[in-house]
Amino acid sequence: EGDDYYIVMEYVAGGSLGDEIKKRGRIPQDEALHITRCIACALNAAAQFEIIHRDIKPENLLIGLQNYSLKLCDFGFARTVNSKGRSELTDYVATRWYRAPELLLGDTNYGTAVDIWAIGCIMGELTDGQPLFPGESEIDQLYVIQKIKGPLTSAQNEMFLRNPRFLGLKFPDMTRP
Repeated sequence: EGDDYYIVMEYVAGGSLGDEIKKRGRIPQDEALHITRCIACALNAAAQFEIIHRDIKPENLLIGLQNYSLKLCDFGFARTVNSKGRSELTDYVATRWYRAPELLLGDTNYGTAVDIWAIGCIMGELTDGQPLFPGESEIDQLYVIQKIKGPLTSAQNEMFLRNPRFLGLKFPDMTRP
Protein backbone atom coordinates (compact mmCIF):
# COMPACT_ATOMS: atom_id res chain seq x y z
CA GLU A 1 0.00 0.00 0.00
CA GLY A 2 2.73 2.47 0.97
CA ASP A 3 6.28 3.11 -0.16
CA ASP A 4 7.92 0.60 2.17
CA TYR A 5 10.75 -1.49 0.79
CA TYR A 6 12.35 -4.52 2.37
CA ILE A 7 15.63 -6.19 1.57
CA VAL A 8 15.68 -9.90 2.30
CA MET A 9 19.09 -11.52 2.38
CA GLU A 10 20.19 -15.07 2.88
CA TYR A 11 21.33 -16.10 6.34
CA VAL A 12 25.11 -16.17 6.80
CA ALA A 13 26.30 -18.54 9.53
CA GLY A 14 29.28 -16.74 10.96
CA GLY A 15 29.61 -13.10 11.82
CA SER A 16 30.85 -9.82 10.53
CA LEU A 17 34.37 -9.20 9.33
CA GLY A 18 34.62 -6.73 12.21
CA ASP A 19 33.96 -9.55 14.69
CA GLU A 20 36.57 -11.70 12.95
CA ILE A 21 39.21 -8.95 13.15
CA LYS A 22 38.43 -8.34 16.84
CA LYS A 23 38.71 -12.05 17.58
CA ARG A 24 41.81 -12.85 15.51
CA GLY A 25 43.64 -9.55 15.08
CA ARG A 26 45.80 -9.76 11.98
CA ILE A 27 44.37 -11.89 9.22
CA PRO A 28 46.89 -14.04 7.29
CA GLN A 29 47.86 -12.58 3.92
CA ASP A 30 46.18 -15.25 1.77
CA GLU A 31 42.87 -14.81 3.66
CA ALA A 32 43.17 -11.02 3.53
CA LEU A 33 43.66 -11.18 -0.25
CA HIS A 34 40.66 -13.50 -0.61
CA ILE A 35 38.48 -11.17 1.50
CA THR A 36 39.64 -8.10 -0.42
CA ARG A 37 38.92 -9.83 -3.73
CA CYS A 38 35.43 -10.75 -2.49
CA ILE A 39 34.71 -7.16 -1.42
CA ALA A 40 35.87 -5.87 -4.81
CA CYS A 41 33.65 -8.42 -6.59
CA ALA A 42 30.65 -7.39 -4.48
CA LEU A 43 31.22 -3.72 -5.28
CA ASN A 44 31.71 -4.54 -8.95
CA ALA A 45 28.35 -6.32 -8.95
CA ALA A 46 26.71 -3.29 -7.34
CA ALA A 47 28.39 -1.01 -9.90
CA GLN A 48 26.83 -3.06 -12.70
CA PHE A 49 23.50 -1.72 -11.42
CA GLU A 50 24.93 1.79 -10.87
CA ILE A 51 24.74 1.39 -7.08
CA ILE A 52 27.19 3.03 -4.71
CA HIS A 53 27.16 1.51 -1.19
CA ARG A 54 28.69 4.44 0.74
CA ASP A 55 29.13 2.56 4.03
CA ILE A 56 31.72 -0.13 3.41
CA LYS A 57 33.18 -1.21 6.75
CA PRO A 58 34.03 -4.54 8.42
CA GLU A 59 30.73 -4.61 10.31
CA ASN A 60 28.82 -4.51 6.99
CA LEU A 61 30.66 -7.52 5.59
CA LEU A 62 29.39 -10.93 6.68
CA ILE A 63 31.77 -13.89 6.60
CA GLY A 64 30.39 -17.42 6.15
CA LEU A 65 31.91 -20.12 8.34
CA GLN A 66 31.48 -22.98 5.88
CA ASN A 67 33.19 -21.69 2.75
CA TYR A 68 34.51 -18.34 3.96
CA SER A 69 32.11 -16.57 1.62
CA LEU A 70 31.56 -12.86 1.98
CA LYS A 71 28.25 -10.98 1.80
CA LEU A 72 27.88 -7.22 1.63
CA CYS A 73 25.03 -5.98 3.81
CA ASP A 74 23.36 -2.82 5.15
CA PHE A 75 22.41 -0.88 2.05
CA GLY A 76 20.83 1.92 4.12
CA PHE A 77 23.19 4.57 2.68
CA ALA A 78 23.30 3.03 -0.82
CA ARG A 79 22.23 5.17 -3.76
CA THR A 80 22.17 4.88 -7.50
CA VAL A 81 24.59 7.02 -9.47
CA ASN A 82 24.34 8.21 -13.04
CA SER A 83 26.11 6.35 -15.81
CA LYS A 84 29.15 8.63 -15.52
CA GLY A 85 29.60 7.37 -11.93
CA ARG A 86 29.11 10.78 -10.31
CA SER A 87 26.06 12.35 -8.77
CA GLU A 88 25.07 15.09 -6.33
CA LEU A 89 24.89 13.23 -3.01
CA THR A 90 25.23 13.97 0.69
CA ASP A 91 28.74 14.06 2.15
CA TYR A 92 27.67 12.62 5.51
CA VAL A 93 27.89 8.91 4.83
CA ALA A 94 30.08 6.03 5.88
CA THR A 95 31.72 5.41 9.19
CA ARG A 96 34.42 8.04 9.68
CA TRP A 97 37.41 5.66 9.69
CA TYR A 98 36.47 4.38 6.22
CA ARG A 99 35.36 7.72 4.77
CA ALA A 100 37.28 9.03 1.74
CA PRO A 101 38.94 12.45 2.02
CA GLU A 102 36.48 14.03 -0.43
CA LEU A 103 33.62 13.06 1.87
CA LEU A 104 35.40 14.46 4.91
CA LEU A 105 35.95 17.69 3.00
CA GLY A 106 32.26 18.10 2.14
CA ASP A 107 32.27 17.09 -1.53
CA THR A 108 28.79 16.10 -2.71
CA ASN A 109 29.75 15.27 -6.30
CA TYR A 110 31.50 11.92 -5.95
CA GLY A 111 31.29 8.43 -7.34
CA THR A 112 32.19 4.85 -6.60
CA ALA A 113 35.76 5.83 -5.68
CA VAL A 114 34.55 6.41 -2.10
CA ASP A 115 33.76 2.68 -1.86
CA ILE A 116 37.19 1.83 -3.30
CA TRP A 117 38.82 4.01 -0.61
CA ALA A 118 36.98 2.00 2.04
CA ILE A 119 38.34 -1.25 0.57
CA GLY A 120 41.88 0.10 0.98
CA CYS A 121 41.13 1.03 4.59
CA ILE A 122 39.84 -2.48 5.24
CA MET A 123 42.90 -4.05 3.57
CA GLY A 124 45.11 -2.13 5.97
CA GLU A 125 43.01 -3.24 8.91
CA LEU A 126 43.11 -6.89 7.82
CA THR A 127 46.89 -6.94 7.64
CA ASP A 128 47.48 -4.99 10.85
CA GLY A 129 44.50 -5.95 13.02
CA GLN A 130 43.93 -2.24 13.77
CA PRO A 131 42.01 0.46 11.87
CA LEU A 132 44.25 2.16 9.31
CA PHE A 133 42.96 5.71 9.90
CA PRO A 134 41.36 5.91 13.39
CA GLY A 135 40.52 9.62 13.51
CA GLU A 136 38.53 11.00 16.45
CA SER A 137 36.79 13.75 14.44
CA GLU A 138 36.60 14.82 10.81
CA ILE A 139 39.57 17.15 11.12
CA ASP A 140 41.56 14.54 13.05
CA GLN A 141 40.60 11.97 10.39
CA LEU A 142 42.07 14.19 7.68
CA TYR A 143 45.21 14.70 9.79
CA VAL A 144 45.65 10.94 10.39
CA ILE A 145 45.23 10.23 6.66
CA GLN A 146 47.85 12.85 5.79
CA LYS A 147 50.29 11.49 8.38
CA ILE A 148 50.34 8.24 6.41
CA LYS A 149 49.57 9.26 2.82
CA GLY A 150 51.02 12.75 2.65
CA PRO A 151 49.41 16.13 2.04
CA LEU A 152 45.99 16.67 0.50
CA THR A 153 45.89 17.09 -3.26
CA SER A 154 45.51 20.65 -4.53
CA ALA A 155 41.80 20.01 -5.30
CA GLN A 156 41.28 18.59 -1.80
CA ASN A 157 43.14 21.50 -0.26
CA GLU A 158 40.82 23.90 -2.13
CA MET A 159 37.81 22.07 -0.70
CA PHE A 160 39.36 22.28 2.76
CA LEU A 161 39.93 26.02 2.50
CA ARG A 162 36.38 26.65 1.18
CA ASN A 163 34.63 24.52 3.81
CA PRO A 164 33.19 26.70 6.62
CA ARG A 165 33.53 23.78 9.09
CA PHE A 166 37.31 24.13 8.85
CA LEU A 167 37.52 27.94 8.82
CA GLY A 168 40.71 29.14 10.51
CA LEU A 169 42.21 25.63 10.75
CA LYS A 170 45.36 24.45 9.03
CA PHE A 171 47.44 21.32 9.05
CA PRO A 172 51.08 21.07 10.07
CA ASP A 173 53.64 20.44 7.32
CA MET A 174 52.83 17.04 5.83
CA THR A 175 55.47 16.86 3.12
CA ARG A 176 57.15 13.91 4.88
CA PRO A 177 54.43 11.40 5.86
